[in-house]
Amino acid sequence: MNNDKQVMLQKLAAAAPILEAVARTESFTKAAQELGVQQSAVSHKLRTLETTLGFKLFTRTTRRVVPTHQGVSICKACRVSTEAISAALMEATRLGEVENTVLSLP
Repeated sequence: MNNDKQVMLQKLAAAAPILEAVARTESFTKAAQELGVQQSAVSHKLRTLETTLGFKLFTRTTRRVVPTHQGVSICKACRVSTEAISAALMEATRLGEVENTVLSLP
């Protein structure tokens, strides 16, 4: 994989939770509240990502933010990857709890 593509993938992976939250809530403000960050941080991260990718991910209006055609595809992948990582973390935590369980026999 060439370096530019790897950098782009790293930036997408880092932005996945933001992309998923913005797409679901249709709002930078609501996404920021959910993620515990400032709205300006969400906006800045997405603008930087759009510049890196070379296309817009969202159409911004005064009332809401809607994914573009390219954004729908990217946001869907971000949702799936975020859900997969969350499920894997829950499973790893559960397995860790099982490994730390001490059984005692009568």
